[in-house]
Amino acid sequence: MKTSFKVLIIKMSSLGDVLQTTHLVSSIKKSYPDCRIDFMTGENCALLLKNNTSLRRVISVRGFDRSGIQAAFISLFRFLKLGLLLFSERYDYIIVLHRHFAFKCFGRLITYKKVIAWGPPSLFFKTISFDLNNNRYDRHFDLVDKYLPLSIRDFNLTYIQNFSKPDISSPYIVIAPGGGHNNWASMPNKLWPLSGFQKLIAQMPVDYKIVLVGAKTDKNICEQLSSKKILNLCDKTSIVELADVIKFADLFIGNDSFAYYLACAVGTKALGLFGPTNPEILVPQMKNAFYLQSANKCLNCYNPIDSIGGLAYKCKNNDCLKLLEAETVKTKVLDILDKKQV
Repeated sequence: MKTSFKVLIIKMSSLGDVLQTTHLVSSIKKSYPDCRIDFMTGENCALLLKNNTSLRRVISVRGFDRSGIQAAFISLFRFLKLGLLLFSERYDYIIVLHRHFAFKCFGRLITYKKVIAWGPPSLFFKTISFDLNNNRYDRHFDLVDKYLPLSIRDFNLTYIQNFSKPDISSPYIVIAPGGGHNNWASMPNKLWPLSGFQKLIAQMPVDYKIVLVGAKTDKNICEQLSSKKILNLCDKTSIVELADVIKFADLFIGNDSFAYYLACAVGTKALGLFGPTNPEILVPQMKNAFYLQSANKCLNCYNPIDSIGGLAYKCKNNDCLKLLEAETVKTKVLDILDKKQV
């Protein structure tokens, strides 16, 4: 088999989802060291891949991560223009990590060779079915492996930058109490209740400083948790600065959100709190990745096929996370930190 070829991977959003493709990038590169891999993504996600040494280049698409009809037309125009430019690259493989038909068509627009994607059998694309029960990482591998056999499956997420230790006294624990929001959809049911974080923070070992992080949409939550003893950095960090803060933390605690996967990628011990989304499918197979769910029978209702019409978005009870006790989380935290009960 030819080992020197060009690959384009397409994953436009969101931050956490793009970060969760980096295992695939490194696995392709390790399996075929002479290949050249490009990655096309939305402008706000491009920074995550900027220093990835497995990539030849990152193609950033402006305007894709905005919402609204006008932005959609702008994105469409840019896609068509970009497609004509990328046609000259003569990619041997285009790997589409979206189920939407439009992205497959875009791939076909820029190459007459192999477009690999999820979907039903097709004369125009190399497809496999989308397995809802498979974990996300094996799902990516299985998609590619059928048409581009991989000799190595590296399950580690990758985020690379020149890290700088922040001016925060050690030891410290980073908590991200928000999340569940991007430009396309919002899922408040992914959030552990504020009362849970309040109780947890009150029970944390006194020798650890608590640092709150989050996006602009998380400011209200963080402000309610903040106190003189807590450093509130919500909406005060860039992605690079957030990575620095998390990298040098003793532990990260947060909901199923971008910050959790970033913590996994930078090698910090990370505890994710899951409810409607299934940790068996989403949590990276890495030694520093931990998770908790409640004992509630109603769990894992999120179905990507249903999208925003599904129960995970519409449920008004959120028992899956409401029933996750702060004491349970505290016990897990102390276990990860190798601390005795306090």
